[in-house]
Amino acid sequence: ASKYEKQNIEKLSILFASMAHEIKNPLGVIKGIIQLITRENSNYDWEAFKIIFSEVERIEKIIQDLLDYSNPQLVNLDSFSVIDLINEATGSLLPVVKEKSLLILKEYDTTIPQIFGDRESLYKAIFNIIKNSIEASYVGGKIDIRVRIVVDIKYKEKDKDYNYLLIEVEDSGEGVKEEDIQKLFTPFFTTKPKGTGLGLVYSQKVVMEHKGFMRVKSEYKKGTKVSIYLPMRDSL
Repeated sequence: ASKYEKQNIEKLSILFASMAHEIKNPLGVIKGIIQLITRENSNYDWEAFKIIFSEVERIEKIIQDLLDYSNPQLVNLDSFSVIDLINEATGSLLPVVKEKSLLILKEYDTTIPQIFGDRESLYKAIFNIIKNSIEASYVGGKIDIRVRIVVDIKYKEKDKDYNYLLIEVEDSGEGVKEEDIQKLFTPFFTTKPKGTGLGLVYSQKVVMEHKGFMRVKSEYKKGTKVSIYLPMRDSL
């Protein structure tokens, strides 16, 4: 990422943090009042309350995504297996996978060493990407998840060169229109009815903080492939 892009990310982080903290507290009060009314008074239109409650939860999700995006990352550094991380994420998403009758195919290089980084933030980033692929997939479709080491490009740091760990998540789902590809990493841009447009932005931020980068290739109505490149700087 360029110096200009990094400065923009830092400015957005400060803005999002301010917005989120200002809005989250009154929303909690509103939600508490609605819960109290629904428990103690049956004279209200319950369908209306369900809609209100649903919308409040949606706003809360947006704010939580803003907080996740704005909060400093890489605070709990440790060594861990990326493959274990992916398996945990797919396991958490198994109910949705079964509901849509999806086939998840995994192709792992089992010789890959553990990497060093913030496990929780990387888990969220990978979870977001796999979840996006599941939501974009047609019923009965498939998702390919591949993990390998790339040797044809290098991460250069001082006088050392490092290989990249590559994680690919590819679906055969809805895909993205060509004119929308460049907007995917723009906050609040989304093609999903209930999306916040922050999941992919958050994932990119986490990957960049691990000195990596992301690429997205997509063909409308045919599918999308998200590639995560992480330098093996501190692998064990």
